[in-house]
Amino acid sequence: SAVIKQMVEPIESKFPQRIALVLDGSKSLNAFLPEIAKSLDGIPSQPELSIYLAGDELQNIFNSGWQNAKSASSAVSDLKGAGGQDNVSGLLQAWEWTAAKPEGVIIWIHGAQPTLLTGIEPLKQRLDWRAAGGGPTIIDVPVEPGPNVIAEKLATTGAMTALPRFGELNDDLERLFGVWSKRRTEFHFVRSIEKSADLAKEKSESASSHVIRLW
Repeated sequence: SAVIKQMVEPIESKFPQRIALVLDGSKSLNAFLPEIAKSLDGIPSQPELSIYLAGDELQNIFNSGWQNAKSASSAVSDLKGAGGQDNVSGLLQAWEWTAAKPEGVIIWIHGAQPTLLTGIEPLKQRLDWRAAGGGPTIIDVPVEPGPNVIAEKLATTGAMTALPRFGELNDDLERLFGVWSKRRTEFHFVRSIEKSADLAKEKSESASSHVIRLW
């Protein structure tokens, strides 16, 4: 017979070569802009960073390659959102910039997205291509509970992942940057199928059937 063996192991991680930060220009993000600005102080100068504001007009408010540019933290601190905004165009432009180099990541910070204001097919096509070409991943970071039709439409692409939210936005973002820079360690479960005879040779503990079902 076979037994499923589960181990807890640290995740090997490193900073992406390019990071695109897409900020929802809606009013709902205003209360969180100071936290976002503070967290950006934890990003080292090594990766390329570009920040987009999805407002009435899409704005590229910061790029680490610009000469004499203000800091990323200052650029975000000066922002103010209004109304409800279309985020698809910001994600699309961020994807184009990030995909120009391997190992890119898009961090999308946003409020509720109850409706689609523009067509999502051009973005979805690029994320579908990602499966074959290794394009950037989108890290979904909602600042509040609510619907997200953009994430629903892109769920089948496999290109989106959610940032675990445990507390303040600043703390959650700093934890992400800390894992990338190896200042923090993140763990995951690794499962394998073992022969029961081989497993019996190791020191192991038994558990009730109820605990096994929960596991």
